Amino acid sequence: MKQILKYFIVVLLYYSGLAFVFRFLKRLSRSNQKPLILMYHQVFDDPKAELKYSQAGLYVSTPVFDKQMSYLAKHYKPISLADLATSIRSNQTLDPKNIVITFDDGWRDNYQHAYPILKEYQLPAIIFLTANFIGTNDIFWFMRAATLMTINKLDRQQLRALFKKVCLSSAESDSAAIETMASDTDWFIEKLKKLDLIVINRVLDELSKSNKKSDNTGDNSRWTMNWDEVKEMSQHGISFGSHGCTHRVMTTLSSDENMRELRDSREVIEAKLGLRVDIFSYPNGDYNIEIEKLVEQGGYLCAVTTKGIGKPGNKSELFALRRIGVHEGISVGPRGNYSRAMFDFHLLRNS
Repeated sequence: MKQILKYFIVVLLYYSGLAFVFRFLKRLSRSNQKPLILMYHQVFDDPKAELKYSQAGLYVSTPVFDKQMSYLAKHYKPISLADLATSIRSNQTLDPKNIVITFDDGWRDNYQHAYPILKEYQLPAIIFLTANFIGTNDIFWFMRAATLMTINKLDRQQLRALFKKVCLSSAESDSAAIETMASDTDWFIEKLKKLDLIVINRVLDELSKSNKKSDNTGDNSRWTMNWDEVKEMSQHGISFGSHGCTHRVMTTLSSDENMRELRDSREVIEAKLGLRVDIFSYPNGDYNIEIEKLVEQGGYLCAVTTKGIGKPGNKSELFALRRIGVHEGISVGPRGNYSRAMFDFHLLRNS
């Protein structure tokens, strides 16, 4: 009922022209308003078949993505993230209609489904590659976690028992934010993010073994792009940045480990593309001031997150550029169809 009520209010705001008025007043009240940076992950052609390998908040279906890009092409002025960083660094006045499109991880579906649409509308975008996964059949641990949850359907009490069995300390690390998550899959993955990668794999192995069910995660498919696909995209308006080597959460690593993630991922991508790579995306959006400094020392020009703490006008803003997540749910109505009003409201609310 709440979702339906929200939908009708949003539609009323959009088609009455009030949303336009709010946006105008918002821009008028702020000097040099920063453009929105959008964050995408996966673009599914068949969400019903593929969602078992992912989280609901990390995908957009191909038809909805097409409509979103059409809307951005008509109503905004998309620019590259490199151009945005250059403008901020040189204190240039930015057009509030500028918008930046980004993708995290390096999923193959970005090449298969998103890339043709971006080409059609002539939209620039940047994809942040997790270097060690490109050109392999390896899967991210969080993809394996989502699949195991789909297969085994354990509740939180059972999962807590599993955490306690494998690593007692993790059972005591719940936070209010994690506990309020509606999805058990999201809850499970957020808890795992706080652990060392070795412990994460131990938990997942135990989950697979204890439930005596097949763990055919990904069906041996290739889920990330290969380097030929990356090269093709780089020649047609798509930029690439680093998302580290392993997608490990940087706040759980030592300074030396973080510097290796920064240096090695950059070297791999530059060697494969023959292009300079100087923009970074924090895995899971997690970082702190010390990690910001490492990114700058590593030769990067800027970095993006979902948890920006940089102050407007402060130099550190370049290494904490905040993005807003875009997924299927933010731009569809109660019946699951794309809603221009809902998409516009999401952009307005986060501008």
